[in-house]
Amino acid sequence: MPFGDCSRNHQNQRKGQVKTIINMTAYPEGYLARELELCYANISMVTDHDVGVEGAEPVSHEQVVTVFNENNERLRELLFAVVPRIPPQPAEHLCANALRGARF
Repeated sequence: MPFGDCSRNHQNQRKGQVKTIINMTAYPEGYLARELELCYANISMVTDHDVGVEGAEPVSHEQVVTVFNENNERLRELLFAVVPRIPPQPAEHLCANALRGARF
């Protein structure tokens, strides 16, 4: 099976739904961050550009790895530029108090 077929099948199951990207990386991290009352941001790296494009040839594993490596360099640059600028998590921020009032 070509590398992109799994994602294409996933996309076909959701025809008719509004969507902009198929996300296979941010769950369960968002929920776990909420449980730990951590502020959280996701950075997604698209590697499989043929998904959802009718008539597009499926990408190969080698193509995905190439794009992944290119994305990793961009991600590295982004993280080195942004992480030093992130302030401490505010004590009274919504994500820092996500469980306030929760019933366990």
